[in-house]
Amino acid sequence: MATLSSAGIGSGLDVNSLVTQLVDAERAPQSNALDKKEASVQQQLSAIGAFKSALSALQDSIKSLANGSVFGKQSATPSDASLFTATTDGTAVAGTYSVHVDALAKAHKLASAAFGSSTAIGTGTLTITVGTQSFDVTIDGTINTLAGIRDAINAAADNAGVKATVVNATDGAHLVLTSNNTGAAFALTVTQSGGDGGLASLVYDPAHGATALTEKSPAQDAQATIEGFVYKSSTNTITGAIPGVTLTLNKSQDPAEDDASIAVGADRSSLNSSVATFVNAYNQLSKLLTQLTAYNPDTRVAGPLLGDATALSVSSQLRRLIGGSIGNQSNYTTLSSVGITTQADGTLALDAAKLSAALDANPAAVKTLFSDADVGVASRLSDNLQNYLSASGAMQARMDGANSTLKDIQHQRDQLDARMSALEDMYRKQFTALDTLIGQLQQTSSFLTQQLSSLNALAGISSK
Repeated sequence: MATLSSAGIGSGLDVNSLVTQLVDAERAPQSNALDKKEASVQQQLSAIGAFKSALSALQDSIKSLANGSVFGKQSATPSDASLFTATTDGTAVAGTYSVHVDALAKAHKLASAAFGSSTAIGTGTLTITVGTQSFDVTIDGTINTLAGIRDAINAAADNAGVKATVVNATDGAHLVLTSNNTGAAFALTVTQSGGDGGLASLVYDPAHGATALTEKSPAQDAQATIEGFVYKSSTNTITGAIPGVTLTLNKSQDPAEDDASIAVGADRSSLNSSVATFVNAYNQLSKLLTQLTAYNPDTRVAGPLLGDATALSVSSQLRRLIGGSIGNQSNYTTLSSVGITTQADGTLALDAAKLSAALDANPAAVKTLFSDADVGVASRLSDNLQNYLSASGAMQARMDGANSTLKDIQHQRDQLDARMSALEDMYRKQFTALDTLIGQLQQTSSFLTQQLSSLNALAGISSK
């Protein structure tokens, strides 16, 4: 905007300061009103965001209760986890099963006699069999040391599942062959043909009496006796012996050692945890709503959502669902009947013992109370929350409305800036004209003063 660099030169007035003060005085009431309104809307927007997050947390907390998945979970608990661990897919028949870990699965491992690290072993073809699969490794004079043979075995394109290593000991270097898989079905045999015959020192073919290699670990299946019946597996994982249960064997037992056991039943820990998570999430939401809608009569300060229609609606709906009855014929038709009660401050309290007793007495009724698609508290609560939290729901509408108000406030600020700019230009023009007029009047006054002085001087001469 235009400025007068010499404003006040004619009148002596501080025109720039006068214009600034007049414009600021005009701007202040409107600007302060916009600031106050913006602060209030920002506070509401922040409160709505916190409110929405708490609703989302509550929705997440009840997913497994609403869809009933947590009620189908089972646990499989071993009496001694150092012997074996267990998992269940939820289909196992509940009960206690005896388990004796007879043996662990082992991978077949063979080792050669000691050789010098650069000793030439021999040439020819090694035929290595892993179970029923065989492959040939040709050894010539360029790779006939233990390291060369090791590398040739590992690099074979049709390697059937064996790893070769060289272990250096006090007596020399040893070639070690290890099956990639545990179990008797993956036993190793090594034969040789052709060449100079030196590869005979790496042969292992017990069926034909040739055992130049030493067996360090047998090819062994895992074995467990379950409920008095023997079950074998090529790995230390046993699946199918107890339908729906998978055992992972960790340590074998002496034959005379007492059997261990595994208890299969409903996974109460997961269910209890899900219920506790729901109660905690609801309480966090309840406390937040109390804070956001509170009014302090002493300080006369109101919460940002005091009287907010959405907050009141959500609070009312949640209380109705939490405190209502599903109306079936069992003894468990309300949350309070399974140990979830509403306290004086609106939060929930969980009586874990009462919940456990209800699950012992009638687990199907407890599941219906929470998960029934038509009447279940958790399923209805989930649907209700989804209505509020969806992209077209009330929470998003409230946030969109607040953001729209903020945009409108910014538009009003822009309009105020434009009006103040025009007002400043007008004041500057008026003061510039006044400054010019005063300057002209001062010049006229000075001229008249000079003329009067001259006349007075002439009058004085004439009188003499």
